[in-house]
Amino acid sequence: MLPGVIILKENIIMFGSFLANIGSGLGKYFGGGILSTIGRYGGRLLGDYLDSQWLHRTKTVHKFTNVKDSFSICTAKYGSPIPLVFGRMRVPGQIIWADRITEKRHTSSTYSHFKNKHLTIERQTTELEYFASFAMAICEGEILDIGRVWHSNELLDLSRYNFRLYNGDEEQLPDPLISSKSKEPTPAYRGIAYIVFYELPLADFSDNIPNFTFEVTRKANVKQDTSVEDLVKSIVMIPGSGEYVYDTKIQEKSVVTPFGAVIATTKINSHNHYNIANSVYSLNQLQMTCQNIQWVSPVVCWFGNSLDARECVIKPAIEFKENDLRYSEEWIVGKYNRNTAYEITKDEHQNPIYGGSVNDASVVRYLIELKSRKLKIMFNPMFFLDVPQKPWRGRLTCKAQYIINFFEKEHGYNDFIIHYANLVKDHVDAFIIGSELIGLTKVNVDNVFPAVDELIKLAQKVKQIVGPHVFVSYAADWSEYHHTEGGWFNLDPL
Repeated sequence: MLPGVIILKENIIMFGSFLANIGSGLGKYFGGGILSTIGRYGGRLLGDYLDSQWLHRTKTVHKFTNVKDSFSICTAKYGSPIPLVFGRMRVPGQIIWADRITEKRHTSSTYSHFKNKHLTIERQTTELEYFASFAMAICEGEILDIGRVWHSNELLDLSRYNFRLYNGDEEQLPDPLISSKSKEPTPAYRGIAYIVFYELPLADFSDNIPNFTFEVTRKANVKQDTSVEDLVKSIVMIPGSGEYVYDTKIQEKSVVTPFGAVIATTKINSHNHYNIANSVYSLNQLQMTCQNIQWVSPVVCWFGNSLDARECVIKPAIEFKENDLRYSEEWIVGKYNRNTAYEITKDEHQNPIYGGSVNDASVVRYLIELKSRKLKIMFNPMFFLDVPQKPWRGRLTCKAQYIINFFEKEHGYNDFIIHYANLVKDHVDAFIIGSELIGLTKVNVDNVFPAVDELIKLAQKVKQIVGPHVFVSYAADWSEYHHTEGGWFNLDPL
């Protein structure tokens, strides 16, 4: 059936037309002429009366849309070159297998009623939706990953579709979908990087088989003594701020009405075409790129509110407190929740100038993920200064007599560090009690450095919490590592 063709169908034989024919026939039998005309009109009037009393006429209108007779598939031909990529390059895909196009029908009905004509019109619209399953060869393997994907020079959000990517190693197995559709032994295409799409909705591509191009990253298959990537054995993981930035579960944020109805829902921490958490995706990239990685040091952040340590308190913070937002998992850091934590300062566009502190449960899940990958963990709690111009924490300072209070008061520095020591003690191999506090550690009175003494006491408390098998240390700034501005080797006792 062609698009836009409309079929009208009378469901019931009407008395009006039936009796009109009978009346006309009787008129002809008894003399014809005027009697035939009178009989026809008399039968029509009687039939219409019976129609109005006993029957409702119904007409059904059928309409088909998005009808397509055939599809054109450009497959790879024998002798076509296989791209060989070094580094990063954009290459076109070539279809190496395709299944039959499948269709789904969606029928909807609308009704119009005409009382004076005792007529009901039913309009049925059947929309056809087409789906394709196919495999595309990309290039010679083994690739590290694909990045951006284009269709007709427009970027494609690959996360919306079902697919399986094969990196092209020499051990990859045949794709299960291709195997299930073939009666012959299925090739594994070893040494070829390729992608298989499952039930790709062709409506997104004007009901045509799409031509994709892929951004490919591939290391050269050459032996060399050393490479930068292979030399990397430890890495610091940032940003450290962002309420669910480390979460291995996909978290969502919804906008709701005052009555609780959901208006829109977005993913907070998944922006990749594999539909996995960003933290997991980044670890996959890390281990593919730096294959000798052994240590990961995640940074997590709280926030100070002043450059003057006498006044500064350190607390976890959230990004938004709007009543019309709902989250898939409640944000909790220590004794704080979204209602009791303070809100990060906003810029002129009402965007937070930092991401919020990482949800405690998210931190633990991330550490468990790192351990499952046989990686060692050096945990690094760090505070930022939520004050104008976002100065470096190394600028935080005060007079010597106020330093002890900065560490030991409620919402002081020790509360911040002790919280994380208790949270991560069962998951880490090393713990950092502070970093780059040169504005405090250089303060001295008669060659006594009170901040260094406080850090020593804090290190002892942390060691008791995390146990003898966890290293405890302080991460000095390069400018404070050897000595203060006056030449004192103040960090040696620490």
